[in-house]
Amino acid sequence: MVGLCHVSVNSWTKRYRQAGLEGLKTKPGRGRKPLLTVHADEAAVRAAVQTNRQRISLAKAGWEAHRTSGLPAVGRDAFRAFLNALVADTNASVAGEKANRPPCATRPNTTSWANANASPAPAS
Repeated sequence: MVGLCHVSVNSWTKRYRQAGLEGLKTKPGRGRKPLLTVHADEAAVRAAVQTNRQRISLAKAGWEAHRTSGLPAVGRDAFRAFLNALVADTNASVAGEKANRPPCATRPNTTSWANANASPAPAS
């Protein structure tokens, strides 16, 4: 009826009977852990990209050379996705700063060059 196997439905039913709606929520710690984290890797990745701005593959290789050994390898797509997340985060923070900035002072109303240099009208 809903396109799910009976094992999944039975599992959800059991969780609901044991803990109600709270039992159906996804518990923390589930799923694959990220290979790159903003807290641990942001500064090193930014430094590598600053060194090799034109070639992401060289930036990734430079970053991996300074990375702690024993950590799992990071693929090109994961590295690129991490860079995109950093850019999105940076763009969002810049947009927030612009929104919080006070408006620029308006320039005083100045006359145009032609009006400023026009000869005064003759008095009648």
